[in-house]
Amino acid sequence: MKNILSAIIILHGVTNLTIVAGIGNVTANERLLAELFENYDNAVRPVKNASMPIVEKFGIALKQIIDLDETSQILTTSVWMRQYWKDEHFIWNPIDYDDIELIHVPYKKMWVPDIIQYNSAADETKPMFEDIVVYVTYDGNVTFLYPAIYHTFCGIEIRNFPFDEQTCELKFGSWAYDGLSLELSLRDHSPADLSNYIMNSEWGLVEMTAESNVMRYGCCPNPYYNVKFFITIRRKPNYYVFYLLFPNIMIAMLTCTQFYLPCDSTERITLGTTIFLSLTVYLLLLARLLPAGEVIPLIGEYFAITIGLVTASLLATFGILHIHFNGSHDNHTEMPHIIRMIFLHNIARFMCLSKQITSDEEHKSKLTEYESELKPVLSTTQNAVLSSFLDISKSKSRAGSLHDQHSECRPNVTSVAELKTEIPRRHSLSPEPTTTQTAILDKSQGGEPRAAHKASIAESIILHDSKSEELHIESKLEKNFLLSRILSNMEETKERISAEDKDNEVKLEWQQLAMVLDKLLLYCFVFIMLIATIVTYGQVPKYEKPILK
Repeated sequence: MKNILSAIIILHGVTNLTIVAGIGNVTANERLLAELFENYDNAVRPVKNASMPIVEKFGIALKQIIDLDETSQILTTSVWMRQYWKDEHFIWNPIDYDDIELIHVPYKKMWVPDIIQYNSAADETKPMFEDIVVYVTYDGNVTFLYPAIYHTFCGIEIRNFPFDEQTCELKFGSWAYDGLSLELSLRDHSPADLSNYIMNSEWGLVEMTAESNVMRYGCCPNPYYNVKFFITIRRKPNYYVFYLLFPNIMIAMLTCTQFYLPCDSTERITLGTTIFLSLTVYLLLLARLLPAGEVIPLIGEYFAITIGLVTASLLATFGILHIHFNGSHDNHTEMPHIIRMIFLHNIARFMCLSKQITSDEEHKSKLTEYESELKPVLSTTQNAVLSSFLDISKSKSRAGSLHDQHSECRPNVTSVAELKTEIPRRHSLSPEPTTTQTAILDKSQGGEPRAAHKASIAESIILHDSKSEELHIESKLEKNFLLSRILSNMEETKERISAEDKDNEVKLEWQQLAMVLDKLLLYCFVFIMLIATIVTYGQVPKYEKPILK
């Protein structure tokens, strides 16, 4: 019995020596962690008095603005989260543990506040990395630092696009613990840290502010704490000015140059249609950049005004072409006097088109002067032909006094109209000798008495003179017949030229009206375009705060 008792005592001693030797190999850090996590439950708030809330200090450091999607209205940011609270279970004396004042503990082993982003557009509620650790000091203060990328709903104000400034809100708070269990407040020193911010190529950071709030919700009787961070960013407009606004202004200027083309050029319609399609493409690009909503941006209004002006210019071009070619129709009408006075005199003088209108008037006056010069020539020709025919008639009358058989040659012509009908009739007269003249000559050859012979000789002389006179008259009749033909053709030419001049005068007036309307619309469109540009871009706000980064 004594031997058995001695063996047990020896075995117990050896066991104790082995345990002491093993404990001597454990480090102070391991021993500290083993003691701290003994009987520790990370699902329970680390407070000794359950009625007392845990006070947490919260802050973030903005690392980068990754993107702001205007169409989905989501802000993507990269931040460094900073949380501070006190865990009453993690308190030790550094002297007992080789002066260890700080330990690193995986965050999953400890109780951490369930801080989430209330206005998150994604499902991220945990840190980016699973191996994040927390820093715990000997007095129980816990520091939880981790990086995160948040997708936040952010209402976009597109009125001033692309000269807009946006303010997005990041709201954080506990989902499970009310204000009696967790009191959330801002960190005392720089709750919104911008010291490590990386600049964005599209957005400039203006400021970042923070505030702490207490809110009550309909679901729960107790209040809840939350913190809000307001990030104010301003768009850098150079990209959109160069690729969107500048081409739009250039296209709008092409709308005005459309009126510099000649009034009779149908290429104006092609140019206007091309401009309209170009603006439509840019408007579609703008619609893809911005979210759908009731608010129309200033640049959208400017695009709409430009498209309206292009449409109006096309309609005006149709009207100007119709007016310009109005005189080319067979059923053209003369311009009303009131339109002539308003546009061709008053408005043309106001737009400095009087010289061009005057040159056209001088052209018409030259045509009128040409007609006035042509009338005396025609009148002189008519009088010459009439005088020549009267001389011929007088000569025939004298010849008729010698021979009664030629008495029918006496004319009674008093006008050019009668001359036209008389000349062909006179031209058909026969100069052949009469039967009496032939008989007298035959008798003179047959040996009549001398007195009779002398009488026949005298009569032959008279007949010879009459025949010569008839031949002379016939020659003049032929010439005057040709003159009458020329006179008739000249009168027809005069009538045709007068009709053509009248038509050309009507055409010229309508063309002048189209030219005046063209210049008037040019000035109107330039004026409207300038006013629209000044008014639209004059509404761009002037921001007082500069861009920080």
